[in-house]
Amino acid sequence: MTKKLSFIKPCLDDKLARVGGAALIGGVAAWPATQDGHPLTLLMSLPTEFLNRNAGVGLPCGKIISVFSYYAQNEYFLDCITYHGSQEELDWLRRGFTRVLLHPPGGVMSGAEELPPMELEIEDADAAPADTYGGSKIGGTPTLLQAEPLALGDEKFALQVYGGSFPAGHRGVLGLSDAVGYLFINESKARNGELDVGTFFVQVT
Repeated sequence: MTKKLSFIKPCLDDKLARVGGAALIGGVAAWPATQDGHPLTLLMSLPTEFLNRNAGVGLPCGKIISVFSYYAQNEYFLDCITYHGSQEELDWLRRGFTRVLLHPPGGVMSGAEELPPMELEIEDADAAPADTYGGSKIGGTPTLLQAEPLALGDEKFALQVYGGSFPAGHRGVLGLSDAVGYLFINESKARNGELDVGTFFVQVT
């Protein structure tokens, strides 16, 4: 079932599901960067219990999914993080412009421009939108802006976030304020203890 997501209030607890803030990877993972050394920005920190409960995935408990993406406020970078179904786009994306890491909670660490931490909240289930809802949501099926076949293998849709919902001053974090970012997760890789366990990409109309 799809549930609407919102992130409108500051997150005061690093252990909650949130967008922005510092990453809990100190001592457990290196800060992700592109091949030429540009550090990625933490977009979301998601406890696996939060995803298991709301996205219908089966991930090891007690861990965190940290979603990183390329972000440069004064630079055009949309082409680095978009995927509309072409293999060329996917190959480019996987050169390190986004990363989806599964890890145990580590120390607080900052390694790039930091977004204000905002708590991810689930709206009342009775008010949950249909799967065709195009804003931020978790579970169900993605509302793709470009409905081309995606070559993501066994990866399962977890959630999507709308660029215009990010805090003021950072609504271009997905390249454009009306872009949508999608998180897909490979449950098998997660259960096998791998570090990289999914794909995050952006689509625009």
